[in-house]
Amino acid sequence: MPHKDIQDIAHCVYMIDLVLREIMNSPHITNKAFATQCIIESFVRILREEGYSLTENRLKKMLAYAH
Repeated sequence: MPHKDIQDIAHCVYMIDLVLREIMNSPHITNKAFATQCIIESFVRILREEGYSLTENRLKKMLAYAH
């Protein structure tokens, strides 16, 4: 199966970034690195299952709050 273009789901990537922003700004989530990594790993798995050629590093580069 040919890989899908990640630009097709740009809005989804934007929403992932919003979730990460909320994690970073929450005083109730203390292990922010762990939470961020879990979110990124989960979405990479989901998007790969859907046919998008994506790595964790590539997704991190697309996200403002993953750094």
